[in-house]
Amino acid sequence: MSSAQEFLKTEFEKRKKQNPSFSLRAFSKWLNVSPAQVSQMLAGKRTITPETLNKIALRVGSSPLERNDLLSTLVRSLVVEHNPKALERKLLAEDQFRLIADWYHMAILSLTKLKGSKPDPRWIARRLGISAEEANLALSRLVRMKLLETHPKFRQIAEPFEVTS
Repeated sequence: MSSAQEFLKTEFEKRKKQNPSFSLRAFSKWLNVSPAQVSQMLAGKRTITPETLNKIALRVGSSPLERNDLLSTLVRSLVVEHNPKALERKLLAEDQFRLIADWYHMAILSLTKLKGSKPDPRWIARRLGISAEEANLALSRLVRMKLLETHPKFRQIAEPFEVTS
């Protein structure tokens, strides 16, 4: 079961719990998606498109961050189904984007220069005022991009950018 399918099922079950007579047809009408389409998506017989998922996520009031996570996961799963090598390219492009977009990647690289620094997400999170999950994802990303090593020593092993004149 895909995370998009789980999301849809969870939303339906949440509403059904509030109102036991809430039907699939009522849910479909509320989402403004045909009942047949919702039924097929819940059963896994129909692929949930990014457009449909975004429409549903907006309707149920998901935050922009939640929508972004859902859509990223969906796109990644669709890419893997059709072209597994494309996931690697997409992941690298996303890593490169995140390296620039999220300030704490550079801050983590700077932390490696401090005496007593640790590759512990909780320690990094406390030092930078970010969540341990963000710190963990950033550490993984920096290691994957071969900019940082955590063993045997926590240190920066490459420069993130090459500047040309």
